[in-house]
Amino acid sequence: MLSKNLKNALSELGLDSENINVYEQLLTLKKPTITEISGNIGTYRRKVYEVLENLFEVGLVEENHLVPKSPGIIATLLKAKQYKLNSSLVGFQDELPNILSSFFQQGRSPDIRVFDGVNKFLYLFNTILDEIENNQEILSFNEGDDLYEVWDLDYFLSYWIQIRVKKGVNIRILANSENTTSKKELPKDKILLRQTKFLKKNKAEKGCYWVFGSKIILWDTATPKAVLIDNTLLATMFQAQFEIIWEAIP
Repeated sequence: MLSKNLKNALSELGLDSENINVYEQLLTLKKPTITEISGNIGTYRRKVYEVLENLFEVGLVEENHLVPKSPGIIATLLKAKQYKLNSSLVGFQDELPNILSSFFQQGRSPDIRVFDGVNKFLYLFNTILDEIENNQEILSFNEGDDLYEVWDLDYFLSYWIQIRVKKGVNIRILANSENTTSKKELPKDKILLRQTKFLKKNKAEKGCYWVFGSKIILWDTATPKAVLIDNTLLATMFQAQFEIIWEAIP
């Protein structure tokens, strides 16, 4: 039987009692079948199929819907929900001056925005997934382990990257030479729509910039603070700089 804490965690992910009951069957049965699950929880087979599809969409089961992922994924999914909730609040607070300006027909959205503090730093990191276009490309310069420490490495690897891949967003990384995470993750580059090269000499130990579309993001991991610049000309300049260094590294 599932513990109270585990059931509460599943409820926070939006699962109702029927979903939780089916998930419990997947965890407890050695080789679960649709017939056995429907009999054990007293529902019809079609409903079990529907629940399994929902569990897959939530991220709790593998493509073979009768195979559950490790329950450890629940913590990652809860973090994702928490980040989204925090992002909604921080995002609204950050946008409120512009919203009010628009309401009173004054001013417009600035080309430069500063995201100061951990919450706003994470807010920007998460909203990138919502704003970036499908099949777009991200260029990342001097990406290092310091960035993952702010982002939460487990969340980044097991959730954020997967969403990026689903949107068909490629990323090319010129990684800091001391980036140990990228070195470990290098074998997964192809399946994760990623190409990684390592800078031979680092001009800076920390900090990173990203470029995609007309946007540039300067990640200051020491503060932490992020600066978002939306300017086509400047983005083109940063892209050109990136390409020169990229082509120089075999």
